[in-house]
Amino acid sequence: ELIDEQVCNALNKVTVEREVRLFAWNDSIRALEGKLAKKTEELAKVARKLKQEELINAQLRCELKEEKENVQEVYKKVDSIKSSIILKHPDLTPIPQ
Repeated sequence: ELIDEQVCNALNKVTVEREVRLFAWNDSIRALEGKLAKKTEELAKVARKLKQEELINAQLRCELKEEKENVQEVYKKVDSIKSSIILKHPDLTPIPQ
């Protein structure tokens, strides 16, 4: 009987120790899950901001392209005006650039 009681006590002690470790692991897992959820939320915010920045960059690229086209049109008009002046006033010599 004494041996059976000692075996039971030892088994109970082992069981309690395991349960304590299990609770500690569960707490650790919950804490890690909370941190993971927070980091996932932060990452989603960064992804949304990045998407907004990409849209702004795309818009700026379009605006830059339009401005380049406008500048090219201005240069064409200037060249046309210069040609017209030269035809009307052949005695004028163009200024070297």
